[in-house]
Amino acid sequence: MAHGSPYHSKTFAEWCSINGYQAFFQPNTVQLPAGVALNEYGWLNVPSSSEIVIPLAQVLPGETTELYWFSEKIVANSSNPIRISLEGNFQYDPVTGTFPDDTWTTTAGYVVSNAKDHNWSGAGGLIKTKAGEALRLRVHPTNGNTGDFYFKFVAFEVPK
Repeated sequence: MAHGSPYHSKTFAEWCSINGYQAFFQPNTVQLPAGVALNEYGWLNVPSSSEIVIPLAQVLPGETTELYWFSEKIVANSSNPIRISLEGNFQYDPVTGTFPDDTWTTTAGYVVSNAKDHNWSGAGGLIKTKAGEALRLRVHPTNGNTGDFYFKFVAFEVPK
């Protein structure tokens, strides 16, 4: 790696911050799917009848950066718990130039509510997204659910 710092080191986070490599993935920084918009508070409305799939990040083959995930937080203000899946795709298809729909896999599942947030910190070792990989959130509907939710994923986008 160009930075010369082992990524488990405390100084890696400091080095990334000093060099401006922090990247934030939250509702106002990602491409939201058609028909999904931020509400007046900058949060997303909880789906009540159909799921929402939100692309978080992708690193295409040939790109010279890697994402080191540092933390994530998901909060909700909803009448019922919300089920959310973090999905990864590690099968980029160079022929179509896409990540095929049938190759997404759930890497983590969360249940969040107004009484239970989801928090994760990579202090013990960062998770890496490298060339040919992508991440997205799938928010599952709950009939009759009202309210909204917010997410924030923080990564270091580091040149190789």
